[in-house]
Order: sequence, then structure tokens, then C-alpha cells
Amino acid sequence: MLPVSGSSRVVHVAGATTEAEFDGFYTAHFGASTVLQGDLGEAVLALKQEEGKDLYVLGSTELVRTLIEHDLVDEFRVMIDPLIVGGGKRIFHSDGVLRPLRLIDSQVTSTGAIIATYAPAVR
Repeated sequence: MLPVSGSSRVVHVAGATTEAEFDGFYTAHFGASTVLQGDLGEAVLALKQEEGKDLYVLGSTELVRTLIEHDLVDEFRVMIDPLIVGGGKRIFHSDGVLRPLRLIDSQVTSTGAIIATYAPAVR
């Protein structure tokens, strides 16, 4: 899991567990958090228009796909671990849409993982 600074907000989607459990976990680990319900694109657009901290999405491919479709992602932080497990969830749909990215930062961790930060090449 990537570190989230105290100057950030964490966004997650209400799902398999209760909102109270989500809020308790995320507040304890990441500070301010918001549970999104309803139209996710509209909810995130409203959050982005508020003054304040950056928004982070942790572990929700469904939410990330929705944000990509609505052109609401300003930055991707991708962690590449030195381990092949032969499966996983796709982040990007196979919709044939070309979405060029530009590398804005990269780091190698002590375990050999690579954290690459990309932004959309064109807005």
C-alpha cells in the first residue's frame, strides 16, 4: 500500500462492509476519508471542486475505472512488485481508447518494487 500523507483525503466506495467499519478503518489508518455512494463520477467531481487536500483511491478498480471514464484522474501511482503471481484485476478496460500518459516521477523501494507516477499526457 502506498503511503498517504496527512494532507490528503482517502476516497473509497461503500461495499461489502458497513460504512461505520469503513470510516473507522480508514480514519484510523489514513485520517479524513469519504464513503462514496450513488453516481461515483458526480460524487468525485464534487469532491475535486472543494478546496483542500488531494484525493486518493486505494484498492478499488471499479472506482478507478469510473474515474478514468469520466476523465477525473489527475495522476496514477502504480506499484510494480518484483513478483509474478499469474493473475489479478485489470485497472484499465479493453475499450480501445488511447489514453497517453507521461511519467512524472519514479522510485525504487528497498525491496525492488517500482513506484511510478504518471499523469495524462493531454488534458
